[in-house]
Amino acid sequence: SDLNPTGSGVVPKAARVRAFPVIERDQFVWIWMGEPDRADPALVPDFSLLSSPDWTHATGGYLQGDCHYELFTDNLLDLSHVNFLHPLFGDESMTHGQQKVSERGRTVQCDLWIPNTDVPGYLQPALGNDIKIDQWLDMTWTAASNLMLSFGGTPTGRTRDEGTWGWAAHVLTPETARSSHYFFSMSLRGPGAAEAVKQGHETQKRVFATEDKPMVQACQDMMGDADFW
Repeated sequence: SDLNPTGSGVVPKAARVRAFPVIERDQFVWIWMGEPDRADPALVPDFSLLSSPDWTHATGGYLQGDCHYELFTDNLLDLSHVNFLHPLFGDESMTHGQQKVSERGRTVQCDLWIPNTDVPGYLQPALGNDIKIDQWLDMTWTAASNLMLSFGGTPTGRTRDEGTWGWAAHVLTPETARSSHYFFSMSLRGPGAAEAVKQGHETQKRVFATEDKPMVQACQDMMGDADFW
């Protein structure tokens, strides 16, 4: 073209930019930064629940942490940390809950079951505070850095569908060897879900930024450049 500043229509070598395979799915953009011919859409973690019309969603949660992404993952998989770190979400019963870890294909399942316990603060708007409940925190980890939490509570002895049930996505993206990007969301269903999920997502943002982030960054400071394992 006569408008090409090179005058010949040839793209200068220095103007060529490497392209990466990308797929948009379930509210995320997934990028494959390895060898292009090894990119496999089937390996993208399953976050299809985030596109389900049966749930009310609050997405877009984000914070940056000055720590290796594995420290965030470790924190999320140790569900008993809620008792020690999050007064609004947890209580002592979580420390004594029944924990079960299992492998399912490409994922690791870490479930915490807390039967016949008091209603924690975050469930009181839906369940009140004058009954005993069975509570669950079930985390699915798709290595290396994608997690989905099923959480909720139901009157003791009832099915989960009779209680309050929610999901929270947690996705970590390494930035450097000692910093990472943390994306999160919340999904709820049932009466009042639209307002509850909005409030819950704002609580997530505040709690993760003021409780989880300082703790994992302090761990990184103590570890220095030591390998996580």
